[in-house]
This record gives sequence, structure tokens and C-alpha cells, in this order.
Amino acid sequence: MPANRPLLALLAAALVGGIAAPAGAQPRAPRAGAPAARVVPLRDAVQMLHASSADEVREGVAALTRLGTPEVVPPLVELVDSGVDDALLDYVVEQLGFVGRPEGIPALSTLLHHRRPAVRRLAVASLKNVFQRSRDPRVPPLLESALRDSSGDVRGEADTALGEIK
Repeated sequence: MPANRPLLALLAAALVGGIAAPAGAQPRAPRAGAPAARVVPLRDAVQMLHASSADEVREGVAALTRLGTPEVVPPLVELVDSGVDDALLDYVVEQLGFVGRPEGIPALSTLLHHRRPAVRRLAVASLKNVFQRSRDPRVPPLLESALRDSSGDVRGEADTALGEIK
């Protein structure tokens, strides 16, 4: 059993969104017999964002991310603006990048000025993902502005992002 611990840790990280798919990766069909991710209607997923349980809120965020339509961005941005705890904020910012919709650019741009460097770094990574999916011309100047961030981690993420999109 101890030999399986790294695999379990990897699977757990993937389930909570800690592992990003490579740029341009296409979703894979679930293995035969593997449980499929639950498809939740937009209205139900948005309702989950108002739950008292942090797990249910995260499930709502994940459901919106799976939908990936332009309509999922405003509820995610509203959740960011509502003042959620640090862990949930980090998760939502990352998920905005996975959604990859240009409708998220204004919120991600604002997050480039967040007090926490981790949020700013995630905003940079999410902006890169948005650009890779949409080629929106607003993104490169935002990434360039992050090269002047006070945090070396943010500057490094911006430098890497710019190298990947050019």
C-alpha cells in the first residue's frame, strides 16, 4: 500500500484542481467503469455557490468550470468579489483560468493587484490560459504589467506566460 501513496496524492491533487492540463489538451473520455463527473445545470451550480458548506461551494465552482460557457463567468466573479476565504479564492481564480473565457479578463486584471502574491500569480496563470483559448489582445499587456510586480513569483509566472504565448 505505501507504494501507492504518490499515486493517491497525485489523484487527490487532480481532483481539487491542483494539476493543470497541458495547453491545448482535449478532455479525455472517462475510463470504462470510472464514475463520470456529475453534470449540474447552470442554475443549480450557481445556487451551490451560496451554500453554507465550503465543500458544496467548491462543488458548485467545479460544476460551473465543467460547463465552461460564458454564463459561468459572472457567478464566479461574484464569488470572488464576495470576500471568500483565501483557499477558496485561490481555487476560484484557478478555475477562471480553466474556463478560459475572455469574459473573465476584467476580474483577472483586477486580481493582478490583489494583496496576496499567490492570488496575483494565479491571476497571471489564468490570464495565460484565457489567451491560449481566446487569443484576446487584452491579455499580453496585462501579463507584461505583471513583470513589474513586487513578487518574484508573480514576475516569474508572467515571464513564463509571455514566453508560452508568443
